[in-house]
Amino acid sequence: MRQLALARLRRTPGRYLACALAVALAVAFAVLVQLAGDAMAQVVRDGDTASVAGADIAVEAGWGEPGADAAVARVADLPGVAAVHRAGSVVRGAELPRAAGQPSVVVAAAPPEGALRWPELLDGRWPAAPGEVDVSGGTQGGEQVVVVGEPVVDEAGELVSDGGRLELQGVGVVDVGYAADFPLDALFLEPGQALRTGAGQGELLVAAAPGTDPAALRDAVAAAVGPESAAPLGEVLTGEELRDSRAASSAVLVLSLRTAVGAFAALAVAVAVVVVSNTYSVLLAQRVREQALLRCIGATRRDLWRAGTTEAVLLGAVAGVVGLLTGWGLAVLTRAVVGDRVPGDGLDLPVPGLVEVVGAPLLGAVAAVVASVAALVRAGQVSPLAALRPVEAVGETARTSLLRTVLGLLLVVAGGAGTVVGALGGSVGLALPAALLAFVGVLVLGRLLLPVVARLLGGLARAAGGPAGALAAASVGRHPRRTAATASAVLLGVTLAVTAAVGAGSLRATTTAELEAYTPVDVTVTAPDLDDDGATALAVEAAGVEGVGASTAAQAGPVVVARVEAGGGEPEVASYTQALAGDLTDVLPEADVPPDAGTVVLSAAEAELLRVATGDQVTVGPDSPEALGAPGAPVPAALVVVVDADTPVDVQLAPATAASVGAAPAVLVALVDGLGHEQVEARVDALTAAVLSAEPDAVLDAPVLLLGSVQQTFDVLLAVVTGMLGVTVVIALVGVSNTLSLSLVERGQENALLRALGLSRSRLRAMVAWEALVLGAVGAVVGLVLGVLFGVAGTWSLLGGPSEAVVAVPWAWLVGLVVVVAGVAVGASLLPAHRASAAAPAGALGAAG
Repeated sequence: MRQLALARLRRTPGRYLACALAVALAVAFAVLVQLAGDAMAQVVRDGDTASVAGADIAVEAGWGEPGADAAVARVADLPGVAAVHRAGSVVRGAELPRAAGQPSVVVAAAPPEGALRWPELLDGRWPAAPGEVDVSGGTQGGEQVVVVGEPVVDEAGELVSDGGRLELQGVGVVDVGYAADFPLDALFLEPGQALRTGAGQGELLVAAAPGTDPAALRDAVAAAVGPESAAPLGEVLTGEELRDSRAASSAVLVLSLRTAVGAFAALAVAVAVVVVSNTYSVLLAQRVREQALLRCIGATRRDLWRAGTTEAVLLGAVAGVVGLLTGWGLAVLTRAVVGDRVPGDGLDLPVPGLVEVVGAPLLGAVAAVVASVAALVRAGQVSPLAALRPVEAVGETARTSLLRTVLGLLLVVAGGAGTVVGALGGSVGLALPAALLAFVGVLVLGRLLLPVVARLLGGLARAAGGPAGALAAASVGRHPRRTAATASAVLLGVTLAVTAAVGAGSLRATTTAELEAYTPVDVTVTAPDLDDDGATALAVEAAGVEGVGASTAAQAGPVVVARVEAGGGEPEVASYTQALAGDLTDVLPEADVPPDAGTVVLSAAEAELLRVATGDQVTVGPDSPEALGAPGAPVPAALVVVVDADTPVDVQLAPATAASVGAAPAVLVALVDGLGHEQVEARVDALTAAVLSAEPDAVLDAPVLLLGSVQQTFDVLLAVVTGMLGVTVVIALVGVSNTLSLSLVERGQENALLRALGLSRSRLRAMVAWEALVLGAVGAVVGLVLGVLFGVAGTWSLLGGPSEAVVAVPWAWLVGLVVVVAGVAVGASLLPAHRASAAAPAGALGAAG
């Protein structure tokens, strides 16, 4: 039987080519995912452990204990210790050159020279004395940096201290890479001064001198400051144990990402199994006479089973090896393109390990065998005498078993009902498994459903394609099971791609709407001593910047809004938000006119939060604990509510009222519509430069940057998911090409007769193209409908129901997807059509006879 399998593969290799290609693509994707997962784990681990990469020993220190400093000195004096460093950082506000306001920075002690000095020094030198600092980010060495301490407020809300200002001189510029514990710009101070800012409260890191036994050094450190020592400082770990501990915090995230990406690889393998299964069904149907002859000369069903499985194993294993090499090549190519732009020291050269080398051919073989089982079982059920009848005598219908039909209907009805209930109720735990059940039900009913859709689309092909379209529609309708199997593979990929697109688009729209409602103004400019005249001048300056649509002087400030309770009791509901005052219509056309003194205009969302309506009373006061109760401080004002359902401003006050509750002059800026994220960044940079040139102490708050970043994140997510699901669609379209190729071989006599009756080669090629178009369109159209429904249901269930979500169906993207699928399906038909049209009619008729 092994010789028979090899003979079949050698005799008609072309019939297996597309089948092997589908398996190879799926295996290549799985290998690429595995290698990418290894690289991702490496990058995350490097980021988690960058700041402790050079530590040989670490002490998890308790710095509040008496004698901690003396313990550090004892460790430093131990034989074999090259250096010690108190790790740990603290986040502080800072005043940096060319940066508006007081951005947060990470403050840490400069590591000692040697293995523990992990940041890269780009320019200058390391700080050697108090008052010196090394900086990262956009600040240059030699410039002044001010670190602002944290303000201290007592229990009564009184401001005890503003935290002080630490003026430093930059002496160097460093690069911290993508260290996870340094997510912001970093300042490295002289160690003693860093400790006084609150930094250095992490582990005590120890670097061993060359030639020192790490185990002996660990014992020595443990004896000096370990939990069992006379002056315990904390638990003693090896450097590797510390790095493993830090990396463990991200292990769950890495595992989740690998699982999510692995699901796409599993989907690609599943689609390949569908393609191979359909191929084997056609192949074995074409071998009925051969199978019958083998049975007549003594071959048993077991022999035929062995021959078929051997054939599948060989095909899958070879395709698996090709997939291994292809996936490895793609990984190497990916590293060459993006390796230097990833966090850390870049990506290592991906090298397949034992899992990939053994797993790739094994995965290919298993996929091919699983795909062939159903066809081999059906082939073994044919008796020798029945199989000797002509192939054409064996008809094919769309009929399916009653059990399959009932099961499919139950899955669709139960899954559909659960999906609707979960979507309307905002329960993703119910909607997700229910939608999966409904989708499985659709696939189970595919033999009944998809041929019906194929007949409808075939009618369009007849109307648009003339005789070629009519012949293609007839051919698709003649083989309903084959049509259903081929279209199911396309359906699977398109459904998931459309679901992801609708879900990502809706999440993007919902997040955008929430951010715009929370921060309706693109850019707000404030300054410590800005008055009304200065705000007006800054508004004029801002209006002249390219990309600014409008700017206006107004008043802005954080406030607390509370509902006035009947009887004068304590308010049950309060809202901390931003209040605006002035004529805002230039920047926010939907905003209300300035209200009268004694009233406040609330948005519908704010009114719903406070549970008030027009005519009710609220108090509006400053959101500033240190200001409450201080001499001359603003006091809350009792105001009458006016609810405006159209305004994007949560709280709008009269100018006089705003000043009384602590609001300050500000400039509100609206950028022109239609800008991309990079264009918005450029316009905000230009606006910042113009404003700072006129008012050096100005502070710019630009929520529009966050909005653009969020939108860009969703766009990238959609592109990644689409790319991954695109692999499954490509594999499915390979199945379309393979089905056409085998079908045309099967219809060789029919095509020859058509040619003899006058059908030109061009019309024969058009017939094949229309057939491919119908097969691809069946899966694409049904997948489009299901994907939109599942995407909307998933969005509702994830966000809490229809009222909490903004559904955004990317129709242009969906139409583009259908066009691409149809175009690729037609492209997949070119080679089979060329082969069919190249055959001479007389030769084909003679071969068939």
